[in-house]
Amino acid sequence: MPDPKGKSALSPLRRAVGWRGFVPVLAVLLGLSLVLSAMLIRDLSANSNMVEALSGRSEAYRSYADFRDSFDLGRDEEVLLVRSDGFGSPEGYLALEDLVLDLQLTDGVDQVLSIFSLPGPDGQTTFLSRPAIAALPPAARLADLREGAPYADRLLDAGATTTLIYLLGQPQARPGALSRAVLELAPLYPGLSLSPVGQAEVDRVVARALLRDQLVVTPLAIVICIAMSILALRSWRAALCCAAPPLVGLVWFLATLSATGTAVDPFLSIVPTILIVLGFADCMHLFYATEAARADMPARQALLRGMRETAPAAAMTSSTTAVAFVGFVIVGNEALSAFAFWGPFGLLLVFASFCLVFPLAYLVLFPHGTAGRVRPARFAPVLAAAGAVQRRGGAVRWLGVLLFLGLLPFLGRAEPVFSLNEHIRPTSPLGRDLAALEAAGLGNASLYLVVADADGEPGLAQADRDRIDRVAGIALGTTAPPLPDAALAGQDSRFIAASGLSYAFPLPLPLGLASEDMLARVAGIEARLAEAGLADAVSITGQSLLAARMVPEIIQDLRLAYYLAVAAVTMLIWLLLGSVRLALIATFVSVLPILAVEALLVLRGSGLTMTGTIALTLAFGIAVDDTIHFLNRFRLVPGPLEARLAATRAAVGPPMVGTTLILIAGLAATAFSAIPSLPFFGALVASAVFLALMADIFLLPCLAAWSRLK
Repeated sequence: MPDPKGKSALSPLRRAVGWRGFVPVLAVLLGLSLVLSAMLIRDLSANSNMVEALSGRSEAYRSYADFRDSFDLGRDEEVLLVRSDGFGSPEGYLALEDLVLDLQLTDGVDQVLSIFSLPGPDGQTTFLSRPAIAALPPAARLADLREGAPYADRLLDAGATTTLIYLLGQPQARPGALSRAVLELAPLYPGLSLSPVGQAEVDRVVARALLRDQLVVTPLAIVICIAMSILALRSWRAALCCAAPPLVGLVWFLATLSATGTAVDPFLSIVPTILIVLGFADCMHLFYATEAARADMPARQALLRGMRETAPAAAMTSSTTAVAFVGFVIVGNEALSAFAFWGPFGLLLVFASFCLVFPLAYLVLFPHGTAGRVRPARFAPVLAAAGAVQRRGGAVRWLGVLLFLGLLPFLGRAEPVFSLNEHIRPTSPLGRDLAALEAAGLGNASLYLVVADADGEPGLAQADRDRIDRVAGIALGTTAPPLPDAALAGQDSRFIAASGLSYAFPLPLPLGLASEDMLARVAGIEARLAEAGLADAVSITGQSLLAARMVPEIIQDLRLAYYLAVAAVTMLIWLLLGSVRLALIATFVSVLPILAVEALLVLRGSGLTMTGTIALTLAFGIAVDDTIHFLNRFRLVPGPLEARLAATRAAVGPPMVGTTLILIAGLAATAFSAIPSLPFFGALVASAVFLALMADIFLLPCLAAWSRLK
């Protein structure tokens, strides 16, 4: 019979399970919720806007926000990559000239910046329209242009086969409309190849990849987890029992995102995979516990006992992972704050599904009187090896301490890095275009030099012209004006601040530069401006620079979030298990794999990306889950120490091994993501989870013996 100690707490569930109408009513309600959720998910959207992802309280973001408020720049911009066999030929030159004219007449286009709009030395006429230049053959014109015009070497490659065109869209244009209108011109110019390559295109590619992942990676992870469950549990019914709760919880989660108008961003795209693998893990522990109880009692009573023994640990594992999510709030970043909210909310939905859907699925698939019992894999060789290691507990404990001390110097040593390669595959068409532009030195990043008005009076005075020309000479190495006078003098010019007291002109750099390279180039320009006494009069800003400056800062903040998560999880386990020693043991065993993974990154010379930092933090929250299941069962098992450890290992060892295999297999689905950062995330978490299993199987029992828990 079930333990009477759980009677009062479980009596509502016991009465519900025993009620004849409970199962069909719950099934109907769940079915309706899934139908409604499926209808809502159809409207799920994605958002890859890097500025929104980086928004927060930092000085770098406030500086960029001030620029966006002052100038009508940095938004509604497209950068068009145009290729031909050679623009130096009469045909190629004429085709490019006609394309620029067509772009100027395209709906939604406000201004076009191309080699044809680069100013001449006087600032009054364009470089290529000067009579002396116009009389030359096209190849000679372009050669002189690269030598004498500002930006020319950033817009046209040395072979005159590749050029960039900047398009400033009208503010009221719909997002993406400008790009579509431009590409519709492509068939009219068969000799030219047109490709968007600016930040707007990066955002679109990432947004498409995010939605694709929800249609490809998430279902693939589900299929893999189900297949691994069948192998581990040796029953398709058992696999369905373990698959149903995380699937239902995931559907609820995605439907809630859609219903609240929350778009999936690069951070939120991580959550579905986490929910799936954690949901499977808790359900595996519950199934093993229930099947063990069925040796002595009917299915319903066995289910109640399994829930009583497993649900507290499942609640703890959800709580510890939620704590890891919540720690991201301290970064003060809007996207990470949303991540910190929706991650725990998703865990809550999956835990609710665990409590509701698993009992329903189990009672339907394994009703009382079903012939034969499931005998899931016991992973005897692994558990036998763990038992042999446990007999040398003292040596293993010292080995664990020495390993920890050896890994501790690597903590925080991985250097923060950021690159668009995190979000764009180098082998994709856009990735190849970005690499080609970087190799050619062409600038498709929307960066701007902002020059303060020299005389303190609105309007372009001679003193302002002199300062702008001086800044351009230092930053761009040219004596020509950076923009035609008309662009800096008109009342409605987008290059003049709303106050009329500052001016902006482009600073083209390759968009695909790594953060350290972009920061180094900008720092060099800033140093030269400072030497000229212009440090207080000039600032450099732009979306790409914002990312390069902020991401390393965010990574440092994420490190702090990780340390706080470790402390918070330790306190939480202490409160839930009622033992300081068990809490310290759980933290020690769970931190060890994270230290090992970071040490591997340092030894390989790999930098630590923002995704990587998030992965290590969440990996800790996941790694502690099996530790909690082990210590929770160890706390409940009576008898002498050795017998308790053996019973605990026999009870939770098989689901620990099985769930780890499922976790690793499910995370392997991230390898098929269109976003490079997600496979990296999956690899880091899978490595940490595997090492955590080794620590839980071989080191944890030896430390649990040291706990002297009665």
